[in-house]
Amino acid sequence: MSESAAQTKKSECFHCGLIVKNPGEFTAQINSLPHDFCCHGCQMACQTIYAAGLQGFYNKTPEGESLAPPPETANDFHAYDIDEIQADYVDDLGDKRTIYLLIEGIHCAACVWLIEHALHKLPGVLEADVNLTAKRCRIRWDNRETSLS
Repeated sequence: MSESAAQTKKSECFHCGLIVKNPGEFTAQINSLPHDFCCHGCQMACQTIYAAGLQGFYNKTPEGESLAPPPETANDFHAYDIDEIQADYVDDLGDKRTIYLLIEGIHCAACVWLIEHALHKLPGVLEADVNLTAKRCRIRWDNRETSLS
């Protein structure tokens, strides 16, 4: 392949498989190798997946399917720890609480596996069950050990 052909060859995002428009803009070392990402969200999602030891997620993703980049999220979730706010969303304001959350962007069993396994690794999380069809997650946690945020 000529040098000019190599330069015009588009690389794929290591996380979602979309075309990387600006190679080198979002990069990270994954297993000691440099990889390009299409956006900061995919870069962070991939680093989080590997840091948590959950890289098996990529083996569960259906072959040939692209993942959508993760949606932008708010940075401050601490308001959700206030009992008066949780009262409308949790089953009980005791030490052990349950909430149902809507999960945008979930589209396959690999997503379910990743979310459930990542949540189970958190201290204080007692149960985490994801329903792919409803795009909802039921989380039960011990509020003395961890907060909802």
